[in-house]
Amino acid sequence: MVSDFESIDKITEIELLMHYNPKVINRKIKAMRSQIESLYHLNTNYVITNENDMLVSVSYPLDKLVLYMIEEKDKLEYYMKTAQNRLNLFKDIIKNYFKNEQQDV
Repeated sequence: MVSDFESIDKITEIELLMHYNPKVINRKIKAMRSQIESLYHLNTNYVITNENDMLVSVSYPLDKLVLYMIEEKDKLEYYMKTAQNRLNLFKDIIKNYFKNEQQDV
């Protein structure tokens, strides 16, 4: 049984700050896009030395790279949709507040 102050409909302050804060959401989207952009450079061959001091050409397999990039783009798209839904829900909730309360939130 759930008590009054542990209602399932309520969220914690941390959840509010992390999942409903536009600045945090935009920062995470920017980081995810940057990570996806950096994946393009993994296709480039580069040379390293192995334990015998021999030069070895290394690159990430293109097929795996493409699949990984698609997965990451899908994750980004999903995050953007859920973040937008959360922001819309948040806006719907605070529109019933007084103007000064909205600014405080």
